[in-house]
Amino acid sequence: TAEEGSDRRACGTDAGVGRLPPQVGDVTVGRRPGPLGRGADPGSGASRLAHDDLHLGLGRAGQPPAGAGDRIEELLFELDCQCRRAAIEGAIGFPEGAKLFMNIRPTAIHDPSFQPDALTRTLERCGLSPGDVVFEISEQESIENYEIFREARDNYGKLGFQFALDDTGAGYASLEAVLELAPEFIKVDRAFVRGIDQDSARQNMVRAFQAIARDMNSRIIGEGLDTLEELRTLGQMGIPFGQGW
Repeated sequence: TAEEGSDRRACGTDAGVGRLPPQVGDVTVGRRPGPLGRGADPGSGASRLAHDDLHLGLGRAGQPPAGAGDRIEELLFELDCQCRRAAIEGAIGFPEGAKLFMNIRPTAIHDPSFQPDALTRTLERCGLSPGDVVFEISEQESIENYEIFREARDNYGKLGFQFALDDTGAGYASLEAVLELAPEFIKVDRAFVRGIDQDSARQNMVRAFQAIARDMNSRIIGEGLDTLEELRTLGQMGIPFGQGW
């Protein structure tokens, strides 16, 4: 039906693979649900699309052949669609209270097929609710108009969706986004987490992010955890969540 088609399209605009941080004590480490994480099955649709993308090739003087740009965009759109579907399907059966962190590019909010009502119907079919989903904004693509994005964020937020800002501190854009968007989750870049157990400067930087998060009623997630010592240090600092690398 047309409604079912809308639901299917709502799963795939510009999002990447979702991530869930399962809890370990008071600090969590990350894993990727669904079949489309690193090392995807070579026979999967996503891998075939990526394979096709690579075979577009280059023309003379290293230039893409005519029309290659449009074809690449089509392939990326379909790849993103499959990734989002895989993320949602991979979240079926999550323990109560767990959340699906779904990577999206800021432009996803402008896509008609990613509108809240259609996405909510898709989640309901999978036994999920908007409150189970956190949209993770990547710094790979900057937000061009914060006013428009905030309006969209508020519309999703009324239904229970939440937002996280990825790689916070990695660049000027991410710091500006923290101030403009006040996301529910602030994911501190791994550059500040790596070796934090042995570096007081890194600890002070993360405490600064904590202070900002408290003012915004946001929660901190430490990215790039690689050792138990880093994990313990975050816990001692009162950081409730962490993501492995």
